Amino acid sequence: MTKELQKYQGIYNALEKGDFSRNADLSQLIKDWPRLSHVIHINNQPLSKLFEDRELDFDEETDIHDPEVQAKFKQILDMLLPQSVSSQDHENTYQQLSSVLHQGGLLVSLETQIVKTLTGSERMLDSVKKDMSRRVDLNTTETGFSLKELFIYRGNVSQRNPDEPEFEQKPNASALLTGKCEYDVVVNKENIETTLKGILISTKEPGLEEILEKGPPILKSQAIKQSLKELMCTQPSITSEDAERNINTKDGLSP
Repeated sequence: MTKELQKYQGIYNALEKGDFSRNADLSQLIKDWPRLSHVIHINNQPLSKLFEDRELDFDEETDIHDPEVQAKFKQILDMLLPQSVSSQDHENTYQQLSSVLHQGGLLVSLETQIVKTLTGSERMLDSVKKDMSRRVDLNTTETGFSLKELFIYRGNVSQRNPDEPEFEQKPNASALLTGKCEYDVVVNKENIETTLKGILISTKEPGLEEILEKGPPILKSQAIKQSLKELMCTQPSITSEDAERNINTKDGLSP
């Protein structure tokens, strides 16, 4: 077992287990993905550009059940399907993809488990909307796709009071908290198989590191649900160059 896994075993176990609801369909995915259109990249193409190319303009009046909207959205999902999945099995596979790629699924799973861990210790990220950058890369493979999540948080952490931060982001310093993880996702007509390939969490604050070592609590509280809702606000995207550099860094994320 590597030192990184020993340190954050609780978070790793939750990620490996796939600790999230799989009760989502295609309509839910169409509702979720526009919120992350500048975060998700498929084969290095921003999801926002893939929407634009297909004239998918999502707003409050968009009917997520409209056959034309769903047909165009399926064209994007087709990019994630290996050739081994025949066209007659596509409909079932869309459902399988929806069950793991909704906003509470694999996409930001590491960030979710970190938020759960902090919330369980009565702490929070004070300024997610302003100071969180994230990127999710879905890159096709022969059997499905890889999923690489990267986030960089340059804000404070407090005990539920932003006016009195416990851990502060120092000016011109490296990010207070960064994380990345990678899954291998095998797609077939029967199911979706996910394998956690590794995680990396980095902070310069020993006290924050100690909190994260505890891992997420095994409970569901209203406070945790509220914290997770905040994750889905539109955030600055990370450039492909930054993502490649950070994902390939072995000893931590660069500032």
